[in-house]
Amino acid sequence: MATLLVLAAAACGGDDADEGDDGDAVASDPSIPNLPTINDGSCSVDVTGDLETSWTGGGTAGDHLISYWLDDDQREFYGDEFGLLLNCVNGGDMLTIMSGTNASEETVPMAPASYQVTPEELDDRLFAVLVTLSASQTNWGVAEPGGTIELTRFDEDRIAGEFELPMRDTLAQFNEVDEGTIVVSGEFDFPRN
Repeated sequence: MATLLVLAAAACGGDDADEGDDGDAVASDPSIPNLPTINDGSCSVDVTGDLETSWTGGGTAGDHLISYWLDDDQREFYGDEFGLLLNCVNGGDMLTIMSGTNASEETVPMAPASYQVTPEELDDRLFAVLVTLSASQTNWGVAEPGGTIELTRFDEDRIAGEFELPMRDTLAQFNEVDEGTIVVSGEFDFPRN
């Protein structure tokens, strides 16, 4: 299921309209199509630090994939492995939270809980987090232990929570630039489809 989660994250579009000065919708990235709204899901992301931006999203089919909620046909397609994928997308800005190498039904039960998020270099992480920003030509990953994801609701009908994550430019060494840092915070509230 991990491979399918990565593919789902890469394929997800979102609302790509921002409001202009006059309140009319303005396309922020015309190359990324809008997905149709199918539910009352919502999410918001605030970025501060070396880059500053914010966006909202939610309500589309690409917002989440949670193995607890799969029916028999979906489980046959995706497999029995534990998986959790949450996306907050608007145009070229995207936050993806997905289950890490140590995530399972035992370590991430369907219940409210708070989790510490660790950098991608650590093999025992419960969650992997990736941020792409239209204002930068890089990917952002968790910088250090200490970021948190708090699930305030997680049951048969809905997953909701908030997060605050210190992140760094993961491609800085390859792009021969100084490594930037940001703090990514926000919330999500997604219903079972």
